[in-house]
Amino acid sequence: MITAKKKRTLHERVVLTIVHSKKEAHYARDSCFSAIDYSKKKRTLHETVVLSRLLTAMKKRIMHETVVSD
Repeated sequence: MITAKKKRTLHERVVLTIVHSKKEAHYARDSCFSAIDYSKKKRTLHETVVLSRLLTAMKKRIMHETVVSD
């Protein structure tokens, strides 16, 4: 587990967000999308596209898990 405060790469942030959302899906609905830092650094077009696809997939998965669990 990464515990030290350090600059994380985009990949590390995405992986940590996904791990977090798997551990606590009900909590992650509110917080996992804010776990990725949106505005602090300039991204390349590729990074932006990858992030938007990941977030869309995560939203769909979390919504699906919510519907199934209810």
